[in-house]
Amino acid sequence: MGLGAMLGTGIFISIGLAWDVAGQGLIVAIALAGLVAICNGLSSARLAAAYPVSGGTYEYAHRTLTPAMGAVAGWMFLIAKSASAAAAALGFAHYLLRALDQSESLTVVVAIVLVLLLTAVTFLGMKPANRLNTLIVIVTVSSLIAYVALLTVEQGSSILVTTFRQSFDLPSIGALLECTAIVFVAFTGYGRIATLGEEVRSPESVIPRAILITVIASIMLYLAVSLVTIGMNGFKLSPDSGQALLTEVAMLSAQPGLVWIMTVGAMTAMIAVLLNLLLGLSRVMLAMGRRGHLPKALGRVDQQGQTPITAVPLTGLLILALVWIGDFGLAWRLSAFTVLVYYALTNLAAIRLKQRVSHWQRLLQVLGLLSCVVLSVALDLQSILTGLMMIAAALIAHRVSARYRRG
Repeated sequence: MGLGAMLGTGIFISIGLAWDVAGQGLIVAIALAGLVAICNGLSSARLAAAYPVSGGTYEYAHRTLTPAMGAVAGWMFLIAKSASAAAAALGFAHYLLRALDQSESLTVVVAIVLVLLLTAVTFLGMKPANRLNTLIVIVTVSSLIAYVALLTVEQGSSILVTTFRQSFDLPSIGALLECTAIVFVAFTGYGRIATLGEEVRSPESVIPRAILITVIASIMLYLAVSLVTIGMNGFKLSPDSGQALLTEVAMLSAQPGLVWIMTVGAMTAMIAVLLNLLLGLSRVMLAMGRRGHLPKALGRVDQQGQTPITAVPLTGLLILALVWIGDFGLAWRLSAFTVLVYYALTNLAAIRLKQRVSHWQRLLQVLGLLSCVVLSVALDLQSILTGLMMIAAALIAHRVSARYRRG
């Protein structure tokens, strides 16, 4: 599930958006984003082991910080990941219609059909969804490995070594930090593992191990993909490549069929991300419904006590509403700010957890917290102001719901 969430819109969209911000600084930005993700992942793993319940940081912040901070974490997750889910659905439609040479006017229609189909799959429960996700991840990872292998053979090792050396010719610190924040969103898929604490065996050992393996594997693949992508055209890739960067590079290649390989990989990646987000968002809604921060009906589960039967369809409807917007860049940056706030609260909750930890663990938690704060203020002003308004709205909603429960 973690790989499905981290190797989707992130690798096919964020690399292009980050390239537009910092150019060759992308390589260093990926490494920095990976380090921040490791710090945050360890904090998430520790909290998930201590509280193996659905809800992720919403639940952790509520228990270790304050109910208000828990509400903020829950709303940040819902906002950030609903936007990411809509972007994934629209991304799938974009790649499919492009492959079939059909009109882009059908993008929203195709995206809606995909959301409806995957919402139905989510209703079937964790096991069927995980089987589908495993198949999708195999296809996506295979396409990315083929991309790296074919372009490495085409370019030769000497070009890649030169590309790696040149990648340390960094842009301004502001551009590098903004690029790191954009890429960091791609690595936050490990949070989907933590939200599923009630639905795996031995969560105390399974969740931390899954998070670490997922983050490290994803960092290596992101670095490899970015290195061959930049090296393919010697830092002369066209500006504003956006979500089509990898397929644009594939078209420059002399390797037969690489464009189709990347198109299929991109489509399956979008499906995996959307499926994972449907699972994760519905579980956070479930937890918020149980505590009364959302209508209590959202806290209902099926007869087996696992699938949120009310939260799943509402999650699908929320994503469908956001599909109509379709602005990838704005949605991704807004997602970056809200996700960084979310993981700042994750690290703070881990610091406040009443358990003995080593000095190294404490240091990583503090570094994770500081990194999230620094990266969040490095984004563009529009994203920051919009995110702050949403935090204020979340706090107001918390106060209103608290009065309603008392009344």
